[in-house]
Amino acid sequence: MRTLNLKGMSWIMALAMMFIVSFTSCSDDKEEGATTPVFPEEQAISCNAGETKVLTFDANMTWQLSSTAAIWCKFEVNGEDKEVVKGEAGKQSITIKVTDAAQEIGKTSEAQLKLDMGGETKVIATVTRSAKGYSLKIYDAEGNEITTEQGLEVGYKKQISFTVKANFRFAATSFPEWVILDGGSMAGEVNDKEEGELKIQATNGLTVKENGEYEKWPVEAGKDSKNVITFADEAGNASFSFPVFFKGMGAEDINITEPVISSRYGWNVSLDGKTFKLAGSMDGGENVITFNDKMEFTVVSLKDEYEVVLLDASNDQRTGRKVIKEMSSSWIKYIKNGNKVTLTVDKLNPDMEEYDSREGYALVIPKAQYEQIKEDIVANLVTTNEEGDQDLVYVYGQNNLLINLIQEEEKADGESFEILKGGYMPLTCNKVTDESILNKFHDYSVTAVYSVEVPKTENYNNVSINPLLSNWSNINGYSIYNTKNNSENTEIVSEPGENSISIDVPENPIYIVFKDKNSINKKILMVQFTADVFTVTDNMLNNINCTLHSNNSGWVSDLYGVDGNNIWEATPTSPQLYMIKFASSENTIKKLQCYNFDAEELTETTSDFNFNDTEASDVSIDSGTIYVYYGQGTYINYSIALLITTNTDEKYLLVVNKPAQ
Repeated sequence: MRTLNLKGMSWIMALAMMFIVSFTSCSDDKEEGATTPVFPEEQAISCNAGETKVLTFDANMTWQLSSTAAIWCKFEVNGEDKEVVKGEAGKQSITIKVTDAAQEIGKTSEAQLKLDMGGETKVIATVTRSAKGYSLKIYDAEGNEITTEQGLEVGYKKQISFTVKANFRFAATSFPEWVILDGGSMAGEVNDKEEGELKIQATNGLTVKENGEYEKWPVEAGKDSKNVITFADEAGNASFSFPVFFKGMGAEDINITEPVISSRYGWNVSLDGKTFKLAGSMDGGENVITFNDKMEFTVVSLKDEYEVVLLDASNDQRTGRKVIKEMSSSWIKYIKNGNKVTLTVDKLNPDMEEYDSREGYALVIPKAQYEQIKEDIVANLVTTNEEGDQDLVYVYGQNNLLINLIQEEEKADGESFEILKGGYMPLTCNKVTDESILNKFHDYSVTAVYSVEVPKTENYNNVSINPLLSNWSNINGYSIYNTKNNSENTEIVSEPGENSISIDVPENPIYIVFKDKNSINKKILMVQFTADVFTVTDNMLNNINCTLHSNNSGWVSDLYGVDGNNIWEATPTSPQLYMIKFASSENTIKKLQCYNFDAEELTETTSDFNFNDTEASDVSIDSGTIYVYYGQGTYINYSIALLITTNTDEKYLLVVNKPAQ
């Protein structure tokens, strides 16, 4: 029994030792790191005698680097020249020192840099030294020489220029993918005015390629061997490389690249916060941009350093003017992740709140700029106009605004306008389709342009205009301009109605631009008096004023069956012959009927006249002209109403008032 127990214990001990060995082996593997070397891509490095270059690469295990031409291509470590360098895994930055040893005229030299890792050896760089006798220098815009230690600066938004001077014909043969060389190429030309040997010259400039990433991150000169611009001759005997560096976009610069939308103002959000919508423009309003649940923005700023600012907008209960404040309730939510900002909106329940709509702004401010304004956000971001309404300072509205939105129950804007003359007479406005007119208003970016002609009367030339806009203010939701020169008309005094404005129509044509509460232009209405329908002259060819009949309560229209806009009147000044014709040659007389306008009932008197007898009849027609004789011996002792049917079957009524005898 004892023997068996000992044997059992020995077996157990042996098994335990196996586990220990296995565990130790696993631990050793983990400590030593990877077992398969991963070599970097081979690089090409151009240099000249007396220069140093920096080689950068990643190593996933211990390594050793050597040069095949150690006589002139060495490694510099802490001021000492080395033929071989070695190190541990990680990102490496090795200084290469090139001398003039064994340099020949007209012949380049090459050295291969070999990397040993994990028992394998590969060439990771080829260093090419220019032939002896070649010289190339670079100068900045002020004429100062730029050394290889300094490097060439790459500009943001504007190029930074430099001039290359050499004693050989050169061209720019390579530069980093993130750099734009003006014109895409650069080649030296002879400059006979240059003193000295460096007569081959060229001037160019560098800017960063903007793609939403390159411009955000500064690049130091000499930190990465790939960030160089190389100039070489065609034969390959000379090659000069200079590092490039980039300071990054401005600390106060910011760009919002996505989504690409026509406007950041005027967005509407549904009550449940699930639908973001912007009505389109320039296409009759049929195009609507919609996002569901959220809106995601791409923000470009230096090192992704920016802050999100939320503002509330409301109308002051006392003055009715727009007021903007920092958002306290945070009904707009955001998540910031690097260069992405995602916005969501909380649900709004008008039955639970004291309001049925709310307006907000979301902005992004570069961190450097935010630090300057954070103590008083509103004072820096908001301005007040002459009318007392607050809005974003223009530059912030243009550069920093993510979105301006109103959350409310969706109400469709009506088409056209509701227009009343004198408070009771409806006027018809027409949608403008003439491209020449629409092009005139192109810059307003409205959804539609309409026109209305107002019949002119001696009195009551006032019209009320309802633009049928759901998100509109009758206080400041419009601007009036003179059609002739597009100047703003400051003489017209408008009166606000419940959902409208009222104006006295001026003599000269005007147009009114209607905008919503977000100051987004929505519609344009062109307003002018109706062109004269009739021309009335006396026997001496003096013009008689012809105006739209007042048609109070519409009884004339009802009695004669004529649209109120087509009822006109003329008042002769003395008893004589009067001649009447249409002002436009497009209208011709198809039928003429005469009535006693002074009679209490509809009384036709057409049969009293022979329209073809211009000599004897008091009313006659000849070549499109109606003759009405009120002179001595006339049988017309009343105001006569001429009911005219045109060639297009449109009816007009002209009341010729009886002149004083």
